[in-house]
Amino acid sequence: MRLARVLGMSADFWLGLQRDWDLWNAMRSEAAAEIARLEPLLEPLLETV
Repeated sequence: MRLARVLGMSADFWLGLQRDWDLWNAMRSEAAAEIARLEPLLEPLLETV
């Protein structure tokens, strides 16, 4: 909130940057490679329109 106030940007902007940074790091972690090897339990249900 201090950055938001001092730099004139919203707190949501800074929270969004933090979320993006966390996600970027998580997707490149060792755990992400392990998760990528998991198989889904069920096939996704697709609706036909």
